[in-house]
Amino acid sequence: MTTETDTTEILKPKSTPKISNHDILYGKSITPIQRLAVIDDSEFEEIVTEWVFEYLSTKYEKVRRCGAAGDKGRDVIGWINLSEKKWDNFQCKHYGNALTPTNFYVELGKLCYYTFIKDYTIPQNYYIVSQEGVGTKLGDMIDDPIKLKAALIGNWDKNVLKKITTKGTGEIKLEGDFKKYVEDFDFSIIKSVEPHELIEQHGQTSYHLYHFGGGLKKYREDTVVPSIADPEKEMRYVKQLLIAYGEEISQEINSVDELSKHGTYMVHFDIQRKNFYSVETLKQFERDNLPPDSNAFEALKDEIYTAVYSKVIATYENAFKRLTSVLDHSTLLSITVNPLTVTISIHDKQGICHHLVNENKLSWKI
Repeated sequence: MTTETDTTEILKPKSTPKISNHDILYGKSITPIQRLAVIDDSEFEEIVTEWVFEYLSTKYEKVRRCGAAGDKGRDVIGWINLSEKKWDNFQCKHYGNALTPTNFYVELGKLCYYTFIKDYTIPQNYYIVSQEGVGTKLGDMIDDPIKLKAALIGNWDKNVLKKITTKGTGEIKLEGDFKKYVEDFDFSIIKSVEPHELIEQHGQTSYHLYHFGGGLKKYREDTVVPSIADPEKEMRYVKQLLIAYGEEISQEINSVDELSKHGTYMVHFDIQRKNFYSVETLKQFERDNLPPDSNAFEALKDEIYTAVYSKVIATYENAFKRLTSVLDHSTLLSITVNPLTVTISIHDKQGICHHLVNENKLSWKI
């Protein structure tokens, strides 16, 4: 029988903030830290590879990825000075929780054993990298190297003895000279790369948005139109523009110098050159913000090519009429799915048409 004291008041939920269409479609967004905590081991491997390739490689003389069976406790080697054998070690672990001492004793055992037998030198720094970072207990030990050493020695037989190697008896006993070596080992080299640090550093790579979202952060450069030089005068898009202007005024124009006598068309030409160079900044923007194999720019160019081609092959009075029809049509195109959508301008849409002409995919005179 339920009494009045057994009941619990049903509380009204907190007021819901303004809801966007994105919220309805995808639910409440999660932070990069939360995202990193729930990724699977294969994606964590991708993130580490990208971080090594585009971030760590800029910080060291040379970087080498081990990360396989037989790596002897070295996932990533960052050479500070290769000739002097000065290096940093990065040990990357994917666990479903923050790392505990038990998770890491064997890795410390490998560090001690393989440096003792001189398979490799002692690193300057030994960094622990994991998707949820180190737990409080392991973190406290890292902050107190003497405590960390004592814990490793005290847990050797239980957590390390039979887990370093499968050779021989498969046991690495803590005794004799090796025990003295571990007792004298400087465990202050053990440090951690916390999740927020990994995200911040990975955020400097072009792969970051693919995993964590957040929108394009790096700014696009302003378009700089250089003085026209002889090599550009020979480019196909310039020659096609001169043909188009010539047909419109019924006068052959063979050079930019000749075009300069026709002010209205010279202004039009200058605008088209600006559009052409605007595309160069778009390509740089893609390189700065997106993975090298994203192909976003090439996909955009192909989309515009497909959209304007029917306009190109239509019948016109002359090449200039074709040119203006195609450029006008390109400005009306709605680009919605390409990741570069947030920065595409009218200049880019028209400029891509000139790049397509340069590649001999479009022509104003056909």
